[in-house]
Amino acid sequence: LLYGPVLFFTVLLHELGHAFATKQLGGSVDSIVLWPLGGFTLCGPPDGGAADDLKVAVAGPLTHVPQSLLWMAIYAATTGGGIPSFSRDFLLVSGGLKGFVTVLSAHSFWLNIDLLVFNLLIPAYPLDGGRCMAAGLIIYGYGTQKAALATAYASMAVAAMMAFWGLVSFIHLNHPTGLFASMVGFYVFSSGSRLYNLAVTGRLADHPIFGRPGFEAQEEADYVPLSSS
Repeated sequence: LLYGPVLFFTVLLHELGHAFATKQLGGSVDSIVLWPLGGFTLCGPPDGGAADDLKVAVAGPLTHVPQSLLWMAIYAATTGGGIPSFSRDFLLVSGGLKGFVTVLSAHSFWLNIDLLVFNLLIPAYPLDGGRCMAAGLIIYGYGTQKAALATAYASMAVAAMMAFWGLVSFIHLNHPTGLFASMVGFYVFSSGSRLYNLAVTGRLADHPIFGRPGFEAQEEADYVPLSSS
């Protein structure tokens, strides 16, 4: 029964990371919404445009670093420091309360690692990796429409692969997480498709990211290294 609350609070802390970064950078936070496919933070844009939006996007996934370290410490405490045996291959039930805490901490550790990688390294909007990609393209001098189209193409490609893998995994391999992966894939594809339509019809000002100050009406510029000032 604890696995559900662990997932809930893991996602909640992730969204609180976004909210805290937004407030620190001068933005406003209206609410945090948690739903079956994850969560999102309803917030006003920070003051620093694309650079600040990049920081906000990264802040959520980074909360999984201390969370994973905490679960690793709990695992070490219950196993007498048995970090070398740390593995995904645990049964869901094992050896009374101590065994349960051991299994819970191991699964919670890998949950945080998976969410860190999934959110930060997959360039698919509206996942955090897609927001990082969008902000990065603007920072490095891409025009708004070109950055939006690149983000949309990447999002739809990743989403199609995710949905296909999820359906194959669920139908042919009987893996229950496959259904969740396919649902996320369809959701990401829908978001990418909407971004594409707004880009090709000249309505990016209506987009919640590309319509923000620091994103909208940006002309393509020459690349400027971050070290220059």
